[in-house]
Amino acid sequence: MITKTTNKKEYYLLTVEGPVRPQNLEDHADAIEEAVAKEKSIIVDLKDCEFIVSNALSFWIHAKNETKKIGKKFILVNHSSQVNNLLRSTGLYEAFTIAKNFTDAEEMI
Repeated sequence: MITKTTNKKEYYLLTVEGPVRPQNLEDHADAIEEAVAKEKSIIVDLKDCEFIVSNALSFWIHAKNETKKIGKKFILVNHSSQVNNLLRSTGLYEAFTIAKNFTDAEEMI
């Protein structure tokens, strides 16, 4: 798994490539913390992420809460059916802002 970061004018983009597993969770968490520190809205692009461990959700929740405190958004986009099922089974689907596509995510900011 690689989490690429891109600092855009209006938001910070995290592009997750590959599965988020226990052995690479710390790298993913570091990328999220870096994004939170930018004090911008965050878009997490999961197009190339077919699997994520449930532990990663705690980092997403933290980032969502921190961005909300400063009036910004934390948006998930292009998530797989596995991520969708994980969010629904944990009852967190409604807790996140989820965009159908990248254009919609940018318009939400």
